[in-house]
Amino acid sequence: MGTTRKGMLNVLIAAILWGSSGVCAQYIMENSQMQSPFLTMIRLLSGGFILLTFSFLHGDGIFRILKNRKDILSLLLFSLVGAMTVQLTFLMAIEKSNAATATVLQFLSPTIIVAWFALVRKARPGAFVCAAIGTSLIGTFLLVTHGDPTSLSISGAALFWGIASAFAAAFYTTYPSALIARYGTLPIVGWSMLLGGAMLLPFYAGDGAQVVITRQFAAGIPSTWW
Repeated sequence: MGTTRKGMLNVLIAAILWGSSGVCAQYIMENSQMQSPFLTMIRLLSGGFILLTFSFLHGDGIFRILKNRKDILSLLLFSLVGAMTVQLTFLMAIEKSNAATATVLQFLSPTIIVAWFALVRKARPGAFVCAAIGTSLIGTFLLVTHGDPTSLSISGAALFWGIASAFAAAFYTTYPSALIARYGTLPIVGWSMLLGGAMLLPFYAGDGAQVVITRQFAAGIPSTWW
């Protein structure tokens, strides 16, 4: 399989897994009274630990970045504005609406990226890209308004967090390219998730005591799927 096809396959799998994670997050929050910030913290800490463990076993040298002060600062910025913010805003959008709406709104991020490159780097998008952007914007408009521009079919909070998630995803996608080129994908993503989760610990670590595991949640029967 060529590099291009492998990249397209990875994008497809990533989109499916990300969308599925939204459905799982909605189910957890609805059936355990778990709030989105606490769930974000758990996702980041556990995901970061798993990725760094895989990276360490793979021999990627996960501690190399800690020897470069400039890169550490870039990693901290990426952890805060990228990994933590994209996860938190996404789950907040789910909490205020549902997984499908949050995912559609967040996937406006390619449009934001294209617009950024067009304005800053003078990279003019092709006709196919422009058509894809136009289609995504029309679809989002119909989702948010149901065709009536005078009213919203979702709450203002859901729209805010969904758009914020799209901007965070755009930053998350574009910012760490230099870091990934130096240290690899797994170490950078793993550290950003672990550090992002650690940034939430002082504020939401105590929320675990408020989590209520319902009988339906324990049985693993997602009522929202039926």
